[in-house]
Amino acid sequence: MKVKKAGTIPPLFRKSIAENEFEKKFLRYIELPKDKELLRSSFILQDGFYRMNDGLDAMALKKLGVLAKAIKSNRGIVKIGPLVLSTVFAACLVVFGLIFMNPLLEGAIESGLSAAFEARVEVTGLRFDAFRMRIGMAAIKVADRDKPLTNLFETGRIELRLNPSAVLRGKVYIEEASAASVLFGTARAVSGALPGYQQKIKPTKASTPAGAPLVDLKNFSAQALLEREKAKLKSNQAYDDAAAAYTEAATRWSAQRESARKSVADLKASSAAVLSIDVKSLKSAEAVSAALQDVRAAISSVRAVGQQTGDVVKGLQTDVDKAASLEKQARSAAADDLKRLKSYIDPRSGAAMEALEPSLREILSDSAERYLDYGARALEIAAKMKKGGTKDRSAPRAVSARGRDIRYPASAYPAFRLGLFGADFSVDGTRWQITLKELSSDPNLVPEPVTLAVSVSTASREVVFHGVADLRDAARDLFVVDVTGKGLPVDLGSALKDVGVGGFTGTAACSLHGSGSTSGSVSAKSDIHIADGRLLEPSGTIAQAIAQAMESVGSIDVGVDYEQEGSGSPRFAITTNLNSLVGAALAATADRYAQKAEAELDVAFRDYAGTELEGKLGAKDGSKDGATTLLSAARGDKTAADSLGASLDTKRAELENRASALAKDAATDVLKSVDIPTLKF
Repeated sequence: MKVKKAGTIPPLFRKSIAENEFEKKFLRYIELPKDKELLRSSFILQDGFYRMNDGLDAMALKKLGVLAKAIKSNRGIVKIGPLVLSTVFAACLVVFGLIFMNPLLEGAIESGLSAAFEARVEVTGLRFDAFRMRIGMAAIKVADRDKPLTNLFETGRIELRLNPSAVLRGKVYIEEASAASVLFGTARAVSGALPGYQQKIKPTKASTPAGAPLVDLKNFSAQALLEREKAKLKSNQAYDDAAAAYTEAATRWSAQRESARKSVADLKASSAAVLSIDVKSLKSAEAVSAALQDVRAAISSVRAVGQQTGDVVKGLQTDVDKAASLEKQARSAAADDLKRLKSYIDPRSGAAMEALEPSLREILSDSAERYLDYGARALEIAAKMKKGGTKDRSAPRAVSARGRDIRYPASAYPAFRLGLFGADFSVDGTRWQITLKELSSDPNLVPEPVTLAVSVSTASREVVFHGVADLRDAARDLFVVDVTGKGLPVDLGSALKDVGVGGFTGTAACSLHGSGSTSGSVSAKSDIHIADGRLLEPSGTIAQAIAQAMESVGSIDVGVDYEQEGSGSPRFAITTNLNSLVGAALAATADRYAQKAEAELDVAFRDYAGTELEGKLGAKDGSKDGATTLLSAARGDKTAADSLGASLDTKRAELENRASALAKDAATDVLKSVDIPTLKF
């Protein structure tokens, strides 16, 4: 083995080196300042070159040898061979991404979104930058499951920035996403329905009942108003119910009453011979006993028939009383109907709001339905993501022989998480600003609930939406939404034509606050203020008064309250200031025409009630007269049975008295025939 001589200069430092190269080749690879100073002091700078000092001792040369090895070692961190292999591998990755990875990612994203939205999804122009962890897509189209020929939404250019740490753990954490545009409800050329996912058919909306009429007081016709509203009067059905109850009572008890009548008649015939017995003509105890036996048998039959007739009277009386109660309610309903008809004549009674409310309710419901559909689908998809994302985390994990893996919160990522999505774009002069935060497959692993902010504005109007959906296990409120709007155009078209109004236009400002709890209850409250309101083509006194009032008032105020508890029926209430406006505008007109109109209405309604309504109770085939006549006949049967029973009881008493008398006479005769001896003392 060759031994290096002590005190020799290391080969690395034997050649002279330029001053500007000394730092690059030597000093930069030394870490400690004292080692740098040792190396610098071991060289002499002459004519721009560093040369080794010949006067160094053995200890200094030994230290220089150590520094030479350290410099060589540090220089060797980057190896040419591995660097070339790494470059080739990176190039292969780029080629793989361009040819294979992008299409594979497109398919994976389409499959994942299709499963979430239950409809066809189309992703185009995807490019994945593995070094920057960025994904770009030219567009995404998501079909509407319930309307396959319509897109739920479609986007323009989308850019995504991924979290590298989450990707290494096999998770998808999109730290930030942006879209050039987002459009809703666009048409599709091909159906977006997918096999295995059923389209949810909405229940057919019940037809809206016709509203109350806006009466023209100047040309009022009581008969015309009565004919128009006749089908909606509650007394119609009330009288029908009473007549049906009377008819049912007569039908139910007719056969039983006939049977009781026949029983009474038969009993009268069979009891005639017993009742005709001349008690005084019976001279023997045997004859009296035979007669008593016949009377007692007749009395037993009378009691059975009396029970039968009593049951008929009792049951029929109960049914007739029930029908009479319905008759009383029917007359009360007729009085209420007359009062209701009179309210149409008095504009201060609330008739204006009652006339407009059905149309307003339908308009508000239809307008809100589109947005509620999007909100319901968003909650449905978020809940579906949560269900799938928490499934694996909640499953029990097997314990290995060496223990259990502990997942610390710092390293816990949901399977999918979208930290921030933003879009700011304009379509046909309307600016859209959309921000979505913290949408994930496991909301319990993210610090905040899902929030969505949407702003839609033009030069003259603006709508701002802010919603929070908290799907975490400890949350009390499922969602909370706040909406404000201003400068919104209102045009009801022909929605109010049935109440004598050709149209309505104005400009609205509104606010809405709604919330839903995890128990299933939902509530919302909205205030709407309509300025510059204008009725088009108003017909009739009240409609014209509303039009005049709108021209003089600052705004029409509408309040809407909505509540639903769980699966119960929703409560939907509307309040406005229309009644006070109309009442003030029509005060003079009402005083002039109301008294005359009420008198005409009283006459017309009394005639209607006396003929059509009361006539239902006296209709052919029974009804009230048939039931009451049957009850009187049943009572007669009961009276006849009771009278027959009393007669038989009297006959029985006579026979019993006759039997006692005969027994007494027989005893006296016996005593007379006995010879009693006389005792002598």
